[in-house]
Amino acid sequence: MDRMTTQINPQAAAAREAHRERSGRFGEQHHSAPETALGPVTTESLLESRRRQLAELGFVPAQPQLKLNDAPNANVWWKRTEAIAEGGQYDLMPQRGSDGKRHLLRTYEGHGTKVRMPSVSAVRRFAAEHGTTFDMPVEAVTPHGPITGHVRVTYNGNGRYSVSPVRMPKEHGEYVAESVLASLEARRPSRALSEVRDILARRRERLAAQGVKVKPVESGWIRGVGYNSNDEQLVMNLQGRVYGYHVDRNTFEKMMHAHSIGSAYNHLVKKVAPRFEVEQCDACSNYFYAGREHRCPSYHFAPHTTRGAAVANA
Repeated sequence: MDRMTTQINPQAAAAREAHRERSGRFGEQHHSAPETALGPVTTESLLESRRRQLAELGFVPAQPQLKLNDAPNANVWWKRTEAIAEGGQYDLMPQRGSDGKRHLLRTYEGHGTKVRMPSVSAVRRFAAEHGTTFDMPVEAVTPHGPITGHVRVTYNGNGRYSVSPVRMPKEHGEYVAESVLASLEARRPSRALSEVRDILARRRERLAAQGVKVKPVESGWIRGVGYNSNDEQLVMNLQGRVYGYHVDRNTFEKMMHAHSIGSAYNHLVKKVAPRFEVEQCDACSNYFYAGREHRCPSYHFAPHTTRGAAVANA
């Protein structure tokens, strides 16, 4: 077996050679000091790293975080989350409310997910006062690990909110946004997540309840088609009569990319796929399961507007 060799820098080699010439043997090898010393991650070191990213990229994406060695007090928490705010598009929920008091932080915990954020009562109050979309800081632990970032929040009325992740990896974002949404809309926020067995299943059910928006297509007798992949809902307007079918996405794609949508419908869907009755929502115009609870799609307002143009959100 070959022996492993250790390379030393030129200065150390020259010193050893000079010692050998004087004494007839090699001197002791001295290793140079490491160029970089690894130390604990602190809030200040993290903030400095975030400032460099902001200067170079123009934004700081949410990222999974190492566990910090600082005590997780409120002041440190707000500084940490402010350092990674996107900035520019939407206002950031401030540390203090209109009364000058700092918003309390709360931890909401459920099955596999835990979020730390301003208290639900503080967020609701700020949303009502602000009147438009804003970004809110949040720390969370999901099945994929810990993450620090922001979610975008809009109050849609009637106790409903729109919450979406801001520059979070997808595997974290869906858990975090749905957990915050469940807490904001719950009658008892402290129990909201513990009462949800599967947060992603809740998300799919919520999106399925939005139903389907039917859009016009080029066909002689099919006026419109819509699809919701969360519950495999296909809705079709056939010369003014609207029908609902359960088909998988592959079947839907085949029909939509066929040379004739009508012929593909007759072959792939009609008398093949299970049917369901539909009704239309007067508010959002979506079609949904007849007799079931319907939830209109949530939305955010365009940046820096007060209940003006809306931007759709899942």
